[in-house]
Amino acid sequence: MLWTGWGNRVGRITALAAGFLVIGNMAYADVETKTEIKHYTIRGKSAADIVSNMDQRGPIVDGSHALASIEQDFSLKGRLVKTDRCRIKGFGVVTKFEITLPKLRTTNGVPARTLKNFKRFYKKAESHELTHRKIYLGCAKRIDQKVRALRPSKTCSVLEDKVSAIIKKEAQRCEAQHFAFDQKESRRVSRLALMRQALKEFRNPPKREIVLTDLDRLMIERSSGR
Repeated sequence: MLWTGWGNRVGRITALAAGFLVIGNMAYADVETKTEIKHYTIRGKSAADIVSNMDQRGPIVDGSHALASIEQDFSLKGRLVKTDRCRIKGFGVVTKFEITLPKLRTTNGVPARTLKNFKRFYKKAESHELTHRKIYLGCAKRIDQKVRALRPSKTCSVLEDKVSAIIKKEAQRCEAQHFAFDQKESRRVSRLALMRQALKEFRNPPKREIVLTDLDRLMIERSSGR
């Protein structure tokens, strides 16, 4: 099957009002982030075989295989402190990403043109998922800035509700950005060189050389009455 669209994102945004979980070890402005790139192995010498293999072996997203994917985990760190009023101490946003991309098991026997088109596809897929990462980080930064700007509340439950409202609003905004980006990108996938080459090969498969054994020749001669 010739796959003509990007895989959906897999995301989880969890707001924890107390006992915030801490993960990650890098910084993006005031947002901590950690990104891991993984690969799934594919085989094939033709563009058609490579695309089919990606379609069969790609990461599972929403119950079906995708050519590439990004998984995102979002959490908060900090604690609520109640004195005369409730405040958030040590607040921060933490994100963790896992990007999955295809990798050829071997390039031996892969024609130069096909290999070049695959490498260009890989770079495009990587760029696509990193753009989703950039969108996520932008949303996380806005959440960080807005929560830090909150004034102390009379009760911790009120402050918690304010944090939840900020996260809900930014999560909706974030999803809208992802959707708009995916809509724009989905129209371009079929125009990628690897996809166009694969589609051409699917429609006009190369003729394979048939090697006849002595027994094959004898059977043909007998059937033709020679």
